[in-house]
Amino acid sequence: MNFFGVDVHQNSYTVACLNEELNIVDVFNANIQEVCDKVNAFEPKFIGVDGPYGLNIGLMNDVHRNKKVSEYELSKRNIQAFSTPGDMLEITGWKTWMKSGFDLYAVIEESGYKKINEDNYASLNNGLVEVFPHASFTTLLGYIPKKKNTPEGLADRIRVLSELGIKDISNYLIGGIKEKTDY
Repeated sequence: MNFFGVDVHQNSYTVACLNEELNIVDVFNANIQEVCDKVNAFEPKFIGVDGPYGLNIGLMNDVHRNKKVSEYELSKRNIQAFSTPGDMLEITGWKTWMKSGFDLYAVIEESGYKKINEDNYASLNNGLVEVFPHASFTTLLGYIPKKKNTPEGLADRIRVLSELGIKDISNYLIGGIKEKTDY
């Protein structure tokens, strides 16, 4: 059983591939076609994508305009996420990375992956899930870590991943702080 994680950027993606022993097999930057090629070759059981799955459908508009339910729930726990717009016309400037994420989800689904939900999570192979690493690290650590681009924040993240059994993380943390935090 292989795992695959994708960090979405405005014009590219950072990808991490782990095998069932939680060994890092590969970490690389890619375009959308390279991500799809790697999905087809690596055949992960689950793919986590750090980006919204789709537009905000407005379930919270009566209380918190422009927040998805998950974003609202995170904010109640003092975990701040970017608000996902409800209209593609609002995805401009720095928010265009969200469109890159939408495009990636569509292409991965064409490869046979399905979004994980409460009805299929127990039996699904080829699952696709929206993830928010900052919230995951906060949960795993039991506190809100310092920003990932600080030495303390990066060290906390490396430590908790190592404690989970992911091996040799530091071997993949190359380049400047931006590259290290993406990886």
